[in-house]
Amino acid sequence: MMNRLVRAAPLLPLLLLFAACDLLNPAQDQVAVRVGEQEITLDAVRKDVARISEDMGLKPGEIRPLFEPLVDRLVERYVLLAYGARHGISVEDSELEAALRDIKSDYPSEEAFRSTLLKRYVDFDAWERQLRERLLLRKIIEKAMEDVPPVSFREIQERYENRREDYEHPAMVRFRQIVAQDAETAREVVELVKQDGDLAGLIAEPPPRLEKVAGMPERWVAEDELEETLAEAVFSLPVGFSDKPVRTPYGHHVVEVTDRRPEGLMSLPEVIGRIEEELLAEKKEAFYRSWIETLKTRYPVKVNREVLNRLEIG
Repeated sequence: MMNRLVRAAPLLPLLLLFAACDLLNPAQDQVAVRVGEQEITLDAVRKDVARISEDMGLKPGEIRPLFEPLVDRLVERYVLLAYGARHGISVEDSELEAALRDIKSDYPSEEAFRSTLLKRYVDFDAWERQLRERLLLRKIIEKAMEDVPPVSFREIQERYENRREDYEHPAMVRFRQIVAQDAETAREVVELVKQDGDLAGLIAEPPPRLEKVAGMPERWVAEDELEETLAEAVFSLPVGFSDKPVRTPYGHHVVEVTDRRPEGLMSLPEVIGRIEEELLAEKKEAFYRSWIETLKTRYPVKVNREVLNRLEIG
């Protein structure tokens, strides 16, 4: 549930740490970073570092070694926001409300959702603002990614030919199964299959008296993907239905092997989708890095190290 909660407020220890720093250095309104015409104060950087650190699960003492990468991430964020502002990209209230509904759907009630925020010392209004910003950053990046060219079939072929070792596979078996809690129920499943000759149908629509069994549609598996006893049985069986259930720590398995495949190279049609995803991800990453560097020339970045070094972070 908490994985869906977009965390936005700094950790309490970080807040206390930076609050103590503020007492020693009240000049928090000094400009620490400039991005184009935008000025980011030391206080804003302090809050952003705390937020990113909390998102990454960093404790106060772990921040200093990663401070420069954190600043780089912040600069990227500031540049993206500057680009979004310049091009009039924004998040509509309806988009924010939809995202809120999606997140809150993981909670039994509105009260439970807000209680979770309170327990994490998170102010709802601040959390909502940060959610809007996250949505905005995603929207900006997605808009830019529209310019990434699609992956061509020739590129897919070249990847397949040049990196065949990536698409080799071990010996595999395709099978379906029903797992019963006890031997008597497993025998009943066997008898039903013998009568109808259809384990797949039984998996799809088990009779009421078998509603507690677990049916698993057919799939390809390698030997090391299965429990040891089940793997030994399945990989020794011929293609077809087995009337001898296999007992494992998980129950009594009634299985049907539908196909076998020796180890070897997967065909191009089998991996074309996977290769396309790989190449597209690589293209997007390369495009993003190049695009960010281009944006930094359009919105010149100047980091005031003298001011930034006043930020005590442990």
